[in-house]
Parts: sequence; structure tokens; C-alpha cells
Amino acid sequence: LVATAATEGFLAPVTAMLHSLGEATGDERVDAVVLHDAPLSTRGRGRVEASAADVGVAVRFLPVASKQLRRYPPGAFPPVIWARVLLPELLPDEEKVLYLDADTLVVDSPLPLWRVDVGEAPMAAVANPLYGFMRGWPRTAIGVEDPRRYINSGVLLMNLALLRRERCSERLLDYAATHRDNPYPEQDAISAVLGHRVLPLHPRWNAQTTLWDVALADLPFPASEVQEARERPAIVHFIGPFKPWHYLCTHPYGPCYFEHLAATPWPPPPLEGRTLVNRVVKRLSPTWVNRSLRLQARLAAGRVPARS
Repeated sequence: LVATAATEGFLAPVTAMLHSLGEATGDERVDAVVLHDAPLSTRGRGRVEASAADVGVAVRFLPVASKQLRRYPPGAFPPVIWARVLLPELLPDEEKVLYLDADTLVVDSPLPLWRVDVGEAPMAAVANPLYGFMRGWPRTAIGVEDPRRYINSGVLLMNLALLRRERCSERLLDYAATHRDNPYPEQDAISAVLGHRVLPLHPRWNAQTTLWDVALADLPFPASEVQEARERPAIVHFIGPFKPWHYLCTHPYGPCYFEHLAATPWPPPPLEGRTLVNRVVKRLSPTWVNRSLRLQARLAAGRVPARS
């Protein structure tokens, strides 16, 4: 069983992700749950269902009450990001689920991941590598000392039975309520509350953009695992603002997204971010590209950072 979350504007990436999931899984039947809070259009739902069915993925849509999600601070993200935290209650008859963000692609069979024995861990996940200018965080922001325990919440093999038993949804809500300014709300909460118990996965199961952007010595994984993840990723994850349809996206699997999208009824999206400023920025290293984007965002909001 696979779960994901979507808004109307992100149904095309969800469709591409589910298409990649079906192709990577082969003849195995896959059941997928698409979580959403706002109503989704009939046309959008139909495109998701038809494309997924073509590759053996059976989709059902599961609405989440908006008032449930409004209890959690969403930060700069849509409230539906918190739906993954509610999965133990939303899927009361399931023992485990593989949660995948909509901006992921499955490029190798996920069955070995599904068969991982999480034991008494609440979930299995991959650490979130950080850019050099973020050094010191999340230790200074949320008290996670070991960077290997700051997890990326875009790929989670969740032990639903244990999460229900330990009332983890409530604990995460309690944390979020007292840390409303955290920049990555649900990811920060999961890392702060459960990170020390999360079963660490090989980075190939969540090959994030930073895996290619950050120097080997600054990644929280053994060099051999980084090399394998770069050469043979299983699930790629377009983290950050530069999705495949953005001018500044440099992820080596960006073209793979458009290959899967082309197999669905969705048209290719317009290229975002092709500006004179970004034409210059694109020549910089990935670290400086991200610093530049953050500075542009703060300037646009009327906030210039005291230190970068």
C-alpha cells in the first residue's frame, strides 16, 4: 500500500509519480491512496485513476477534513502536508504504508523497501542532507544533534500499528503547536519527536537533489552509499523549489519526470523561473543558487537576512 498527498495544482506530478511506481513495480499489483483536503476536480481525478490503472496501480481518493489539518501549522506549505501524520488514524486497518511525496519518482522496484522489517521503529526513512550555509541547523533550531537523525519526510515506510499504539499523531501535534515557526513543519516535528528512533535507510531510497549538490564530505552517509545512490537510485526526490519544470532544476533525473508525464493525459507544464536574474544565477554552484533564491524571497517579502 502506497499513500501520497495532493492539491488540485499538483495532480500532474502525482500522476507522473504513480505512473513511475507502476512501471517500477512490474506485474505486482499496487494499491495507492491519494490524500487531499480541498475537493479535487472530476477531470483531474479521472486522469490520475486512468493513468495509474494503465500500469497496474489501483487508486482511491481519501479526503481529510480541513478542520483536522488546521490544527497543525503549515508554514509556507499547503495544509495537506500534515495528512501523512494522520495516516495511522486514516488507515485504521493497515499495519504499514509507504508514503511518497508527489515530487518523487520511482525508478527501481520498491518491493525490497516494502519488505524492510522496521521492528519497533515508528518508521524507516532517509536523512535530509543540508547545504553548507545551513550548518548548525537543525541542532540550533529543533535540537537534533545528529544530522543523520534529521529525516526527510518525503519517503516514509510507516509502522502504522506502532504509531497508533503510541499515539504519535497527538504527540506530533503537541510539538507542532509549540513550534509554530519551524520552517519545515511536519518534517521538523517528525525529526524532533521520533528521529532518534527512525530506522535509517540507504540514501538510494530517497535520492534527494542535495545528494548531487552537496560535497561528499558534507553528506551524512558513507561514501560508498552516496556513490551507489547517485549511480543507482531507487526513488528520486526533487526537494526544494526547483522541480523538473523550473529553469534552475539541475537534478539528473529531471528528464525522467517528463518521460513519465508524457505517458499521461497531462500536458507538459510551462517552464518556470526563466528570468534574466536566473540566467546569471544558473551559472553558480547549486549552493549559491539556493542562497540566491532565499535572498530573493526575503527581499521580496521586505526582509533582508542579518546573516546568511
